[in-house]
Amino acid sequence: MIFKYRFSVAGDNFYPEVILNNIQGDFVVDSYFNPTDKKVDNKPDEYGYGNLSFWHKSKFSTEDEIAEYEKDFIEFIEKNHW
Repeated sequence: MIFKYRFSVAGDNFYPEVILNNIQGDFVVDSYFNPTDKKVDNKPDEYGYGNLSFWHKSKFSTEDEIAEYEKDFIEFIEKNHW
Protein backbone atom coordinates (compact mmCIF):
# COMPACT_ATOMS: atom_id res chain seq x y z
CA MET A 1 0.00 0.00 0.00
CA ILE A 2 1.17 3.54 -0.80
CA PHE A 3 0.43 6.45 1.55
CA LYS A 4 0.26 10.12 0.66
CA TYR A 5 -0.45 12.71 3.36
CA ARG A 6 -1.04 16.41 2.98
CA PHE A 7 -0.91 18.85 5.89
CA SER A 8 -3.00 22.05 5.81
CA VAL A 9 -3.33 25.00 8.16
CA ALA A 10 -6.27 27.40 7.81
CA GLY A 11 -7.94 30.26 9.65
CA ASP A 12 -10.12 33.34 9.24
CA ASN A 13 -7.26 35.74 9.97
CA PHE A 14 -4.43 33.55 8.69
CA TYR A 15 -2.15 35.18 6.09
CA PRO A 16 0.36 32.53 4.93
CA GLU A 17 2.58 35.07 3.15
CA VAL A 18 3.54 36.44 6.58
CA ILE A 19 5.16 33.15 7.66
CA LEU A 20 6.34 31.53 4.41
CA ASN A 21 9.95 32.69 4.80
CA ASN A 22 10.12 31.42 8.40
CA ILE A 23 9.07 27.83 7.75
CA GLN A 24 11.73 25.34 8.82
CA GLY A 25 12.20 21.87 7.39
CA ASP A 26 12.15 20.03 4.09
CA PHE A 27 8.41 19.96 3.49
CA VAL A 28 7.15 21.36 0.19
CA VAL A 29 4.55 24.14 0.08
CA ASP A 30 1.82 22.80 -2.18
CA SER A 31 -0.54 25.79 -2.19
CA TYR A 32 -1.59 28.83 -0.20
CA PHE A 33 -4.01 31.73 -0.29
CA ASN A 34 -4.93 34.68 1.93
CA PRO A 35 -8.42 35.56 3.20
CA THR A 36 -8.60 38.54 0.84
CA ASP A 37 -7.48 36.64 -2.29
CA LYS A 38 -10.07 36.24 -5.03
CA LYS A 39 -11.29 32.73 -5.75
CA VAL A 40 -9.83 31.16 -8.87
CA ASP A 41 -13.14 30.84 -10.71
CA ASN A 42 -12.97 34.58 -11.64
CA LYS A 43 -15.93 35.43 -9.44
CA PRO A 44 -15.64 38.54 -7.26
CA ASP A 45 -15.77 36.38 -4.12
CA GLU A 46 -12.86 36.29 -1.70
CA TYR A 47 -11.91 33.15 0.17
CA GLY A 48 -12.65 34.67 3.57
CA TYR A 49 -9.97 32.51 5.22
CA GLY A 50 -6.30 31.78 4.66
CA ASN A 51 -4.86 28.36 3.91
CA LEU A 52 -1.39 26.84 3.60
CA SER A 53 -0.81 23.22 2.49
CA PHE A 54 2.33 21.07 2.60
CA TRP A 55 3.54 17.77 1.19
CA HIS A 56 6.16 15.58 2.81
CA LYS A 57 9.53 15.93 1.06
CA SER A 58 9.15 12.33 -0.18
CA LYS A 59 5.48 12.91 -1.10
CA PHE A 60 4.69 9.17 -0.84
CA SER A 61 5.44 6.44 1.68
CA THR A 62 5.22 2.67 1.65
CA GLU A 63 3.76 0.58 4.43
CA ASP A 64 7.30 -0.32 5.59
CA GLU A 65 8.27 3.35 5.94
CA ILE A 66 5.02 4.85 7.24
CA ALA A 67 6.16 5.20 10.87
CA GLU A 68 9.13 7.36 9.83
CA TYR A 69 6.95 9.31 7.38
CA GLU A 70 4.41 10.09 10.13
CA LYS A 71 7.22 10.98 12.56
CA ASP A 72 8.49 13.56 10.06
CA PHE A 73 5.04 15.20 10.03
CA ILE A 74 5.01 15.45 13.83
CA GLU A 75 8.52 16.92 13.92
CA PHE A 76 7.60 19.44 11.21
CA ILE A 77 4.53 20.57 13.15
CA GLU A 78 6.48 20.84 16.42
CA LYS A 79 9.21 22.85 14.74
CA ASN A 80 6.80 25.23 13.02
CA HIS A 81 3.92 25.75 15.43
CA TRP A 82 3.19 29.45 15.25
